[in-house]
Amino acid sequence: LAASFGATMRAPHVVVIGGGITGLTAAYRAAQRQVAGYGLRVTLLEGSTRCGGWIATDTHDGALFEKGPRGLRPSTVAGQRAVALAEDLGLSAEVITADKSSKRRFVFAHGELQELPSSLWDALRSPFARRALSAIVREPFAAKGTADDETVDSFFRRRVGDYVTDHLVDAIVLGVYGGDSRALSARACFTSLFDAERAHGSIVKGMLAGKKSSSPSPRDGPRPLATQLRGEALFSFRTGMEALPKALETQLGAKVQRGARAVSLTALSAGGVRVALQDGTAVTADAALITTPPSLTAEILRAGGA
Repeated sequence: LAASFGATMRAPHVVVIGGGITGLTAAYRAAQRQVAGYGLRVTLLEGSTRCGGWIATDTHDGALFEKGPRGLRPSTVAGQRAVALAEDLGLSAEVITADKSSKRRFVFAHGELQELPSSLWDALRSPFARRALSAIVREPFAAKGTADDETVDSFFRRRVGDYVTDHLVDAIVLGVYGGDSRALSARACFTSLFDAERAHGSIVKGMLAGKKSSSPSPRDGPRPLATQLRGEALFSFRTGMEALPKALETQLGAKVQRGARAVSLTALSAGGVRVALQDGTAVTADAALITTPPSLTAEILRAGGA
């Protein structure tokens, strides 16, 4: 972009298609960038009447109901980026964390509730946990998988055996995804564990290798909110997860166009792109970023002759 717009003496225009959390974040970050000394001019097109995509919060009789994700993990790389974004948006005072009592987790096994151990000592005292722990100790010696992907059930049965898969993995999958572990993708649902096995031959070896490498932190050093959330398992916002996309939309302001459904994206011979909308109008820009779901993205590109 710098080479193209250095001589035009104007701010380059970027159109973002899709107003989910990816599109909103991309538009927000793009609006902060400069190319050849000019700030980017950003337009975000969202086909529906609201932004936020899968992140949606409802309130009924004072209670919050999350339609999508219920929280974020600050310890992961993606979580750290979300923490930095929340702080940039001025949401630090709105952040809430899980109650300490939520650290107690139970699964129903052998006809009764079994509390999951919170320490190695607890694991050694529990017959249920000891059996699971022994499977984890044997995991580094299991054969490495070779398939590009497999079901969650298949992946964990290979790595840790039937007992852990039946009593722990199934419970986790139901609680997090509300789905069938025999149908869900291991690569999509447990990406870090799947990649650890492919890179190191074992989940345990991969996790140990990961601990040795320091997690990336913001360029300007540790942030106050990141320090505040250190050691916390999950965080959200007082008004629900939708506070994040709403704050992004507020910051973008007039750059966001709701009800602007893109139907095709065409590259122009003179440079730039043309985005045709469902209402018959069109938006031209110097570049486009598509953040819609894959099936919709394919439709848009196909309609534009790609």
